[in-house]
Amino acid sequence: MRIGIITMYHNSVNYGGNLQAYALVKAIEKIKDEDDKVEQISYIYGREQKKPVLQIIKNFVKKILILSANFLIPARRKRKKARTAKAKAIKAFGLSIPHSDKIYNHKNIDRCVNDYDVFITGSDQVWNPIMWERAYRLDFVPSGKIKISYAASISRNSLTEAQKDVFANSLKDYSAVSVREKNTVDLIEDVSPVKVEWVLDPTMLISHEEWDEICTSRREQEKYVFCYFLSNNEMFEKRAKEFAHAKNLKLVSIAYLSSKREFADSEYSDVSPADFISFIKNAEFVLTDSFHASVFSLLYHKQFFVFERMKHKDMLTRLTSLLSMFDAEYRICKDIETNEAWYEQKMDIDYSKPFEKFEAMKQKSILYLQESINNKCLKENY
Repeated sequence: MRIGIITMYHNSVNYGGNLQAYALVKAIEKIKDEDDKVEQISYIYGREQKKPVLQIIKNFVKKILILSANFLIPARRKRKKARTAKAKAIKAFGLSIPHSDKIYNHKNIDRCVNDYDVFITGSDQVWNPIMWERAYRLDFVPSGKIKISYAASISRNSLTEAQKDVFANSLKDYSAVSVREKNTVDLIEDVSPVKVEWVLDPTMLISHEEWDEICTSRREQEKYVFCYFLSNNEMFEKRAKEFAHAKNLKLVSIAYLSSKREFADSEYSDVSPADFISFIKNAEFVLTDSFHASVFSLLYHKQFFVFERMKHKDMLTRLTSLLSMFDAEYRICKDIETNEAWYEQKMDIDYSKPFEKFEAMKQKSILYLQESINNKCLKENY
């Protein structure tokens, strides 16, 4: 049996995207038959929507201006160099994930149909309505093939009727449907032909001992607080500096490459996904607004704080779903702008006790993956 996974993997410069792509292949390799083959389908996303000619011209002019600024302005040259270093480190890691030799896009993705018996979409935000692509909904796969979603994320609290109609049409010949956020079950259950399951992000199907196999060596020898912010937020940086100072620890971050500010004692850009894990594993504390930084903080039993993003608050749903399995929703910090003592009011996570909700979810998720690949989750059972 040949299993093809389509997700935000090819050319992705996102740590979570690459790590979940690696993890889903790894998890399936542990449960598949010996002769089965599993790989990521190399798919170039983000090019499906047609743009007006005027918009194309504007984008071209904007690109020329950005390239000129990157060449002429020293600060921008520095950030360009950092972005290149990051992309190179992440690409090298991505090549280690089993993937198709052929690279597809929305025009030719249909050509891979005969190469696989089972198609899986997910994880990551493959179903986010702001980036609709038929490939992520497996609309190109004909009936007769096994179609599965694993931990697909919508990252929304609601859907319009038009968006529900899109799902109703796309999901009609799926044999198994699962999502990453608990609230998404209610959003699409009415339009799904099968029961919608809430499952773990693939990165949590692998133990920290298994992640240690690819985790790189420690890069910071001093004790430190690790920051990873996806938001370009000056207040986050201010609170991080105050926290590190209060704890008498070095402040280490992965540089936010769209900002001119350098707020940490050490800022890194040439960071691979394996380095990303290492920075979390070896930190004393983690401060973040990232889902996957929170995942690895939990896997490595770190005391961490989640800063609520000022924008894109719908995306908080994935973090609340995650933290609820550890009864740790209180790790979300919603008032850091006005509350200077935010961290003093948070009790530590007790990692000495078993997390029964998480362990049950892990077993359920692995069983779902195994049964759906073997086509045991059929429509007539729903």
